[in-house]
This record gives sequence, structure tokens and C-alpha cells, in this order.
Amino acid sequence: MDEYDVTIAESNKAIALNPSNYDAFIMRGRAYRQKGKYDKAIDDYSHAIKLNPNFALAYHNRGSVYNLVNRWDKAIADFDKAIQLDPKNTDSFVNRGLSFSNKGKHDKAIADLDMAIELNPNLIVAYSNRGLEYFHKGKLDHAIADLNKAIGLNPNLAIAYETRGYAYSRKGNYNQAKADLQKAKELGL
Repeated sequence: MDEYDVTIAESNKAIALNPSNYDAFIMRGRAYRQKGKYDKAIDDYSHAIKLNPNFALAYHNRGSVYNLVNRWDKAIADFDKAIQLDPKNTDSFVNRGLSFSNKGKHDKAIADLDMAIELNPNLIVAYSNRGLEYFHKGKLDHAIADLNKAIGLNPNLAIAYETRGYAYSRKGNYNQAKADLQKAKELGL
């Protein structure tokens, strides 16, 4: 029995004692997500939303699972609601940006990542993801600038070195590209 099984068992007890305990559904949903039982996670988050329709975290968590199962439109709808309820939650902007990116809507992804950075100027994942979005759009200088910022905030962020390496390669700066790709490899990518 791993830690997630323990969480599921404890949540089951809490729900049996109080079927209106939406926090228990959230906890069990997280455990199901970690175990790869996405349908059960979605069901638990949906139940938590029925119990408390103004619980931004439930929408955010369900949206995150929808992202994992490639249901981008449902994810976006949940992140929209999470942002409406908690407009300063950077994670919802970052994850909605991921949904937009997966739909090929890079401008919308960049707009969400801009907002996340406005809310938290040191949010590493937002710079890294926005750098990737700029890379996809061919805006290599913008991509490199964002990836430089991400690496400046976390010098061990392998994915940022890799993406920056590809950007340098597209710009014809093969020495810097090689150095970044080697660094990404050293960091475990």
C-alpha cells in the first residue's frame, strides 16, 4: 500500500462520515490522479464542484486532469471557471496556456503566460513555457530571452536549455546550441 492508497482509504472514511466533505473528494481525486486513475479523479473533482460550486481548486484540478487525457476544451472551460473564481491563481493561467498550446493556439497561450508572469514575475514555468510558445511561433529572440530568464531563475532547468539550444540552432548559432543541448543532457534530459 503506497501513500496514495492510504490517502484514498482515509478519504473514503472521511466521506463515509460526512458525504458533504468536498475537501475529502479533492484529496481522493489527487490520489487517483497520481495513480493514473484519471476517470476516478475527474469524478471526485466533479463531485466536489457539485458540493461547492465556488471552489476554484476543484475546477483547476479537474482541468489539469482533462489536460492529461487530451480533453483540451473541457480543460479550458475548467480553467476559465477557476480563474473567474480566483483571478490571481497563476497555476490556472499556466495550465490554461498549456491547453491552448496543445490546441495550437499559441497567441492565447502566450497571453495566459503573460498574465501568470504579471502576477508572479519569478514564475519559472511561465517563462519556460512562454519561451517554448515563442519558439513554436518562430520568434526566436523572444524565446531565447524567456529561456534565459527561466535559466537565470533555475540554472538546473534542463528543458529550458534544450529549447534554447533548438532556438540557437535555428538562428545558426551552432556552438551555443551544442553547449545548451549538452547541458540539458547533463541535467538528465
